[in-house]
Amino acid sequence: MLQDLLSIENTVWSGWTQIASATPRSSLGTRIYHSFDQRLMARGSSVDRLQAPVAAPAPVQASWSSSNVLTMVPEAAVAQWHSDGIGLVVWLLPLPPNFSSPVPAHMAVWGLTLGNEMAMHPLAGAQSMLHAPHLCTTCLYDFASTPPALLYRSMSAAVTNSLSATRQRSLNKARAFMVRCLAAQQAQRSLRAPALADAAVAWTKPSGIRPSGLALLTGVALRILRNRLDRRKFLDQWQLAFTFDPHLSWDALDQFHFIEPPREVFWADPMPLYWQNRHWIMFEELPFAAPCGRLLAIEVKPDGSYGSPLPVMATPHHLSYPFMLQDQEQLLMVPETSATRQVELHRCLEFPGEWALDTVLLKDVNAVDTTIWRSPEGHWWMWVSVVEEGAERGEELHIYHAEHLRGPWQPHACNPVVSDIRCARPAGPIIADERGLLRPAQNSAEAYGHHIEWRRITKLSPDEYEEKSEGQLRPHQGSPWLRIHTVGAADGLRVLDVMVRRPGRG
Repeated sequence: MLQDLLSIENTVWSGWTQIASATPRSSLGTRIYHSFDQRLMARGSSVDRLQAPVAAPAPVQASWSSSNVLTMVPEAAVAQWHSDGIGLVVWLLPLPPNFSSPVPAHMAVWGLTLGNEMAMHPLAGAQSMLHAPHLCTTCLYDFASTPPALLYRSMSAAVTNSLSATRQRSLNKARAFMVRCLAAQQAQRSLRAPALADAAVAWTKPSGIRPSGLALLTGVALRILRNRLDRRKFLDQWQLAFTFDPHLSWDALDQFHFIEPPREVFWADPMPLYWQNRHWIMFEELPFAAPCGRLLAIEVKPDGSYGSPLPVMATPHHLSYPFMLQDQEQLLMVPETSATRQVELHRCLEFPGEWALDTVLLKDVNAVDTTIWRSPEGHWWMWVSVVEEGAERGEELHIYHAEHLRGPWQPHACNPVVSDIRCARPAGPIIADERGLLRPAQNSAEAYGHHIEWRRITKLSPDEYEEKSEGQLRPHQGSPWLRIHTVGAADGLRVLDVMVRRPGRG
């Protein structure tokens, strides 16, 4: 994060203030849990250790005091920052600052929080990991203001079996928060915080009551045991469902026609297609034992019958979300190819299995579930979930726009326009109805791809974007249907994927 900040024009690092005696010592149980968690449950490097040396002036040593909830900042420290001409202090202590005197108006003190703790606290995010709804709020505050001013906010889903993984994902995404804010400040422009599914709340200081290491170990062990027992008893499998009935509501799943895949694979990300006077569902097939998915097509008919799946595309890397386009009598597809760090447009040579790379629409971007729509005026729009390195997929939504399908594509002025695991990731084609545009979005707060959020787009221009909630599509409680994460409609065919709980694996 510090290296990224220093890459911003006119930003100079003055040095560290190294604090002694201001960090509360973790209990033995907490240290044991962290050792277990980081070795066995969390992948990747720890966010709590400096991975490489950073060239900087030698730190200024200081001895400060702390309570169980706050770090008391001496007036002498603030005076020293002021005399050194410091404009921004990046707060990396595990407890928030408490200033005994006002901070000079030109100075900011920025700190990241995770849940209701400072992000560097070893138990930050623990409450979200242990307790439903397992949502983890990551915020950037300016603690020089009274009360602290909220600068940026994002919502993540906690990893329910690992505190280290929860913190890694949230903080890898949050590294970009300070960079975006500081770059906007240095350029003397305002930065609009991305939309979330609910209103922001004011900062409150930590309560000082935190879960013990024993509670963490017990909670994780019970969850892992329960999940393994469920996997032995049940097969939770993504299946396809479709209907041609225009009057059938999306949640009337018992009246949809289901297509059950073989037990060793799941079928997901269905996209409807009407091509050469026949109705098709384009979808992803992923074997449970394989790391990469491929794309298939299956013909469906209004009477509920369907054909055999046919191969569409397979590569050495993962493929999914085969978004379909028709332009000037050409059949085109934008599959999810995040492994190549590109958004690719493919042209059909012979349906369904012969395709050629037509155009690379975006380069050097880790993007998933690209969704494209053309306005009646002929302007092209792209919604795509862009992933910060090391963060979780589906937490931030970016928009791009272009005069022509093949580009060049320009980023929206407010990217990311959404930063919320509950409504960021695209979940199917944009639906144009009598009220405007409706965007289906994945809500992965309760579990990956748990249900659909309907998002009504109220403003769409290169400089503005707004959307609001217009309901949900959720599986009925107590039914064998566990999750819904993609929907689509075209030419009278409506499709969705449903996670179905099937008994046993035998």
